Amino acid sequence: MKWLARIALLLAIVALPLYSWFITTSEGPEGAWPIDMVEVRMLAQSLPGDLPTDVRVEQVASFAVPAQAIVAGAGWQNRGMAIYAYQLVFPHGTGVIDTGITETQAKNDMRSTDWNGAAFKRIQDAVVNSGFTVLTHEHADHLSGLSTHPDPEKAFAHALLTPEQIANRKGQAPHPLSDRAISLVKPLSYDTYTALAPGVVLIKMPGHSLGSQLVYVKRFDGIELLFLGDVAWQMRNVDEVRERPRLVTLILNEDRAKVLQQLQTLNDLKKSDPALVQIPGHDPEVVEALIAKGVLHKEFVTAAKEPAPTGGASP
Repeated sequence: MKWLARIALLLAIVALPLYSWFITTSEGPEGAWPIDMVEVRMLAQSLPGDLPTDVRVEQVASFAVPAQAIVAGAGWQNRGMAIYAYQLVFPHGTGVIDTGITETQAKNDMRSTDWNGAAFKRIQDAVVNSGFTVLTHEHADHLSGLSTHPDPEKAFAHALLTPEQIANRKGQAPHPLSDRAISLVKPLSYDTYTALAPGVVLIKMPGHSLGSQLVYVKRFDGIELLFLGDVAWQMRNVDEVRERPRLVTLILNEDRAKVLQQLQTLNDLKKSDPALVQIPGHDPEVVEALIAKGVLHKEFVTAAKEPAPTGGASP
């Protein structure tokens, strides 16, 4: 039976380095992704109108994955994740950031047992009544409240998606935009930054997906928020400048080098600009702490939309 032992040893010699490379290790970034926060803040003040007075959050579902899937080398203990959508409340209207996940996808793909139908309905009602709807990126757990809306004419009337988000039909699976939706949506083309509404700026950041972008928000009281989307699933990605395992980035078809640069930039910002509140895509600890502090409030509110002014989207 010596030959069995030799085969087992050979397999171990081959498998262990592969396991380490694909699952437990993460290389460092080659530089940082450029963000000019001076320009971002200037753009946030460039459009006329009142700044947001409140930021609301809906948690549509929660689920658990091994910490290893979120941060390479973090171990196999389960770690909580959640699916969110956000609402910016202005004195005369609202805007929506991300739109949640369907019940089918939450249960089948995420193995979630607490999909919140009432929250999902509030989100779908909000996109009809909002002055704008934008996505941090086009993956279905951020898009589906929009792409599966029963009244696309109303839902897409104020949806502002980038050409990269619209074109990435594969990345939108399992709920890609329909041809009808694409004919209705307003493409929002920009190079690096664009002022969306008073106090709101989009920051292009492809890597996790083709259409990934950050959303900067400055409230009337001076509080600044930066919605990271899935550049970072959780704050630990930023704090450690550590990516998901290589196997996960391959499955997601990420540009790993870009994401690592972006994490380095967010880490630098957290140190140099600690008052800027960073909100990762799926971190319940961060979101619950912000709710406890009153920075975020639970559940969307109803508010009428207003027509979009020249040069930006209207709340």
